[in-house]
Amino acid sequence: YERLSSAGFDVFLDTSRVAIGDKFVTRFREEIAESQIFLILLSDSAIRSKYVINELELAVDSEVRRKLRILPLRLEGDFDVPTSIQDHNLLELNSGPIHLTEEKLSELIRSIDTERRLV
Repeated sequence: YERLSSAGFDVFLDTSRVAIGDKFVTRFREEIAESQIFLILLSDSAIRSKYVINELELAVDSEVRRKLRILPLRLEGDFDVPTSIQDHNLLELNSGPIHLTEEKLSELIRSIDTERRLV
């Protein structure tokens, strides 16, 4: 989050930009509608979370309707990627003791235009 923000990206992170009393689904829908890129951070626990899967479904719907770009990143674990994004190129971050290396972060940043808004 910090590295992407410092690189000039407008990054939405629910823990920092969802106000008390906001409805998560409504807020996520709004943020996804305003974004060009959706980063989905996949882990064993994330793919079992109904909230993460709901956010992914919103993003996939938006990808089809208006060309939202979904960038899946595997943080950890050995699990099947959700069916809706199995055809997407996946950035593996779980190879080695240091998950998010500078090289992998640079690869991610290179794949994103600086004019795009992230969720």
